[in-house]
Amino acid sequence: MALFGISDLHLSLFRPKAKDMAVFGNQWDKHWLKIEESWREQISADDIVLVPGDFSWATRAHEVAPDLEWFGALPGRKVIVKGNHDFWWNSYKKLCAMLPEGVYAIQNNAIELDDYIFFGSRGWDVMPGEGEDPTEWERIFKREVSRLRLSIEAMQKQRGTREPICLMHYPPLIEHDRPTPLSDLIESSGTRFCVYGHLHGEAGWIKGFKGKRREVKYQLLSCDYLKFKPRKLAPQSQAM
Repeated sequence: MALFGISDLHLSLFRPKAKDMAVFGNQWDKHWLKIEESWREQISADDIVLVPGDFSWATRAHEVAPDLEWFGALPGRKVIVKGNHDFWWNSYKKLCAMLPEGVYAIQNNAIELDDYIFFGSRGWDVMPGEGEDPTEWERIFKREVSRLRLSIEAMQKQRGTREPICLMHYPPLIEHDRPTPLSDLIESSGTRFCVYGHLHGEAGWIKGFKGKRREVKYQLLSCDYLKFKPRKLAPQSQAM
């Protein structure tokens, strides 16, 4: 069994022309085919793949169905967390009813698979954007901190001897010397590894901290950053 990760698949198999990712550059042209080719070359049924957010452009259950069918047909077990564009993702009960076999969702909970336990949340921008209402930003940010805390509490109750790994959609840390409430929670949780996505293009990739801080290694998994190839991961305790 091996552990892989890739984020921000941005699928739109229901309406491919409506959300053609090629508008963001030629590298995105039919990007899901590139992902599938590399996925099938590397990943077997026993492997685990982490997908931290922005799985699909769909807004309703019937729209996401083709994306989930494609996803479920790929080898491996998959762990997903919600992204800012995953509007199809509603209540946890309805979500679980839609997911194909072998796909597991994190939402205020923790997922146990083999020697690992996975936790996390969507997260949010660690500071207000230009022109953004600071009060509204603070409301959403505090909510995401609470959701991450709930997931950590679930993980710690279930953990046992399993290796904990955190999935976030937004980068929880921008700079090494600027901690955030999200990074503080992650770094005190007992995990040594956090994966995230959300950032695209060279101008975006540099915004997220990549590397080690307080015994936690942060790794960006946006699919364009990985050249649309799932990346093999390994836990810190095994010389990640």
